[in-house]
Amino acid sequence: MSKLSKKDIEELRDILSLGCDYADTKTVVYETVDKTLQELGSDLGIECMLITDGEYEGSIGLEEFVDKFYSNIIENVLNVVATQWNQNKKGEKI
Repeated sequence: MSKLSKKDIEELRDILSLGCDYADTKTVVYETVDKTLQELGSDLGIECMLITDGEYEGSIGLEEFVDKFYSNIIENVLNVVATQWNQNKKGEKI
């Protein structure tokens, strides 16, 4: 993989910012949280997420959630990088 240029990095920074309307990044992040919660056995979405002190039926440990969420979000970031690289390789612009 070739080295990304400063312009590439800036484009990635813009695309990955939560305020990016073009990539709808905030929706992608919220969908990733919901996917993570589903993978951990929760039927609740991000809008229902609470931090509680103690255990209750159906609870998920915060560390387990963070580990899984991090893995999922990194996968999404790497997909963006791969797409950027493939488009640059073809000479196309995002």
